[in-house]
Amino acid sequence: MSYYQGASVIALLISAFFPVLALIFDANLPRHRAVLATMLFGFLFLPSLEFDVAGTIYWNRNTAPVFMVLLGILFRDGALLSSFRIRWFDAPMIIYCLVPLFTAMENGYGLKEGVVLSFYQTLRWAGPYFIARLHFQTKEHLLDLAYALFFGGLIYLPLCAFEIRFSPVLHHHLYGFNQHSFAQSIRGSTYRPIVFLQHGLMVGMWMSMTALLGWTLGSAGKLGRFMGVPLKLVPPVMLLVLIAMKSLGALILGLLVWFGILLSRKTGGKAFLFALTIIPLLWAFTRTSGALSTDSIVEASSLVSAERARSLETRLDAEDSLSRHAMRKPLLGWSTRGFNRAGEDGSDQAETADGFWLIAFATYGLVGLISSMLIFCIPCLMVFRFAHPRHWRGDPTMFLVGSMGAVLIAVGIDNLLNSMINPMFTMLVGAISTVICRPGWNDDEEQPEELEPIPATEDAGPRYRRLLGQPAESTSTT
Repeated sequence: MSYYQGASVIALLISAFFPVLALIFDANLPRHRAVLATMLFGFLFLPSLEFDVAGTIYWNRNTAPVFMVLLGILFRDGALLSSFRIRWFDAPMIIYCLVPLFTAMENGYGLKEGVVLSFYQTLRWAGPYFIARLHFQTKEHLLDLAYALFFGGLIYLPLCAFEIRFSPVLHHHLYGFNQHSFAQSIRGSTYRPIVFLQHGLMVGMWMSMTALLGWTLGSAGKLGRFMGVPLKLVPPVMLLVLIAMKSLGALILGLLVWFGILLSRKTGGKAFLFALTIIPLLWAFTRTSGALSTDSIVEASSLVSAERARSLETRLDAEDSLSRHAMRKPLLGWSTRGFNRAGEDGSDQAETADGFWLIAFATYGLVGLISSMLIFCIPCLMVFRFAHPRHWRGDPTMFLVGSMGAVLIAVGIDNLLNSMINPMFTMLVGAISTVICRPGWNDDEEQPEELEPIPATEDAGPRYRRLLGQPAESTSTT
C-alpha cells in the first residue's frame, strides 16, 4: 500500500525495479562498488514513496537500499560477516540504536513498539554505518568512496542548475507529487533545488560537501579528464551553483571547513578543526544549561541580517521550549510520540523541532543526545590521532582522510540547526573509523607520494578507471 496516491506509474516502476537494479550492480561491479552504487542510486534517485508491507516492513527511499545490501551480505558475504568484530568506536552507534527500546518501555508504550522503533533506527543509522564497516576496509576502498561521493555531486550539478532556473519540478513531473513544500524553495527570482531528495537543505549540504571532496581529489592529483574536460575544474563550478542555490548555511559550512583544511595543511596544526569538532557538544551543553541565551544569539545575528535574526529567534524560542520539555525526562526522553508536546501544563501543544540534536535529546534523552553526537565526533578525533594534519602536505592519503573527517565536522555542525540525515555521510563515518584503525594502515608512510592505485584484477576495473579519466591499465604491482 502506498501512502502517496498521486504517485505516477514511473515512481511505482522505479521503486519496484530497484531490487533488480541492485542485482545488476552486484553482477557487474566489484562487491564494495556494487554496495556503493546501490546506496548512492537509492539516495539520489528513489522517489519519496513509502509502502507498508503487511503492516511490518516499511519500504521507502531510506530502507530499500539498506534492505538490498543486507540481503546481499547474508547470501554472499558470510565469510566477511563472520570475521567482523565490534570495536570500541562502535559503541555510540549501538547505544543510539538500542535507546528507542528502553525509551518506549520507560514511557509505557510497550516492548513491541520499542522493538519496532529500535529496528528502524538501526536500519536508518546502523545499516549504512555497518555496511561501510564491512565493505570499506582499505585505502583503495576509501578512495572509491570519495570518488562516489564526488560523482554523486557531479550528477546532481546539472539537475540543480535546472531547478534553480525552472523551480523544483523534477520530482513532481517524473514521480507525480512534490516531496516537500514548494513555498520553501522560492529564493527571490530563483529557486532552491530539491531534485529527488528530502529538502533543499539536504541538497545544499550534499553539493557543498561533494565539492569539498572533489577539490581534495583534484589537489591530490586523483582527478583526470572526462570527455576531454579536466575534472578538477568541476568543484569550482559546483561552488558557483551552490552560491546560486542561496543555501547560506551549507555554503558557510563548506567554506569554513575548507579554510580549516587549508590552515591545518599549511601549519600542521589541528586547533581550528578541533574547535569546530567540539562546537556541537558545546552548543548542546550551553543551550540546555541556559549558559547561552537566545537573546545573545539573536543580537549577534542581527548584525548580519535582521530578517535572518527574526527567523533564528523563532527557531531558538521553540528550541528553548523543547529543551525545557526534554529536561522533564532527561535520561531517556519522551520517545517518538511525545517528544515535541511541550505544553507546560501537560497539554498537547506541539513545537516545531528543526535541529537534529534537539530531536535526539527530546526523544531519547541525554543517552540519545550524547551517543548521536559522538557518532560524528569520534571519527573526527580519530583522524586527528591517526592522520595528523602535519602529514597532509606530503601524504595524499592523509590529506584525503583529513578532508573526509572535515566533512563529518560540517555534518555535525549542520545537525545543530537541521535534521537532514544523509546515509552516504553515515557510511563515511563507518569507512573512516574502519580504515584508520586497522593495524598498520599507514605502514607505507615512508613512500607518501601516491595513494595506492585500484587493483586491475577487480571486475570492471578498467571501465571504472576510464570513467575517472585514468589510464585503463593499472600500474599496481600487487
